[in-house]
Amino acid sequence: MILLLILFFFFLGVVVGTFNKGDNARLIGIVTWFILIFIIPAAFLAYIAWKSESIIPVEELEMKKFKLIMGFEKRAIEKAGTFNYGTDISKEKQNVILDYYNNELIKIHQMEITIIEQMNACISNLYFISNLFPNTLYTSVSTEVSSNGYENLTDFHRIVLDKKEAFFKFYMEKLYFTENADNFAKVVSFIKENENIYFTAAVYPGGSPGIGTHFYLYSRSFLVGLCPLQKSTLRFVG
Repeated sequence: MILLLILFFFFLGVVVGTFNKGDNARLIGIVTWFILIFIIPAAFLAYIAWKSESIIPVEELEMKKFKLIMGFEKRAIEKAGTFNYGTDISKEKQNVILDYYNNELIKIHQMEITIIEQMNACISNLYFISNLFPNTLYTSVSTEVSSNGYENLTDFHRIVLDKKEAFFKFYMEKLYFTENADNFAKVVSFIKENENIYFTAAVYPGGSPGIGTHFYLYSRSFLVGLCPLQKSTLRFVG
């Protein structure tokens, strides 16, 4: 990856040197280097920040979930009354909690999935435009390979979301559907072994082609561009 980046700037320098000589070539080289290193990455980040505004804000998502839960609580009190912890579970209360599991919980889960899908769309967009230049490609690939990128972030969100659903099912079965007199006093661990630890992994961006493909495309385009220029720079001696 670093070799690709070095070769890109080498090819670029050859092209600039072929077009111009002397101070003009140096000036063009400096300006081009500044644009590639600072302007283009900043423009890409600004574009992605603009695109990310389409993601549902966290505050709006939490308010939607809050309204769903409040609506369920009101409906639950009307159907089965208030629940006193430590008392026997009636059939009505079991039906109420099943209703939440089959309705509100699924809706909340789908809201979270929608957020993850919107995040993935922005990430894919970032990877796509990062392929246009080796320096931006190097940044995106090195970030993901270091296991500190967006792929691990969305994967972490999915794992947490699945754990939430699994925990509620575990809680519901233990508290509402287990006939055990000690059920209210006994503490049972939901997490097993290292399930509460998330291990990141090195990931190659899914929307990025192979490094060899990039090397071929960039070197081919620069060499093709150089061919007609070399003829005009030939000097015959004698």
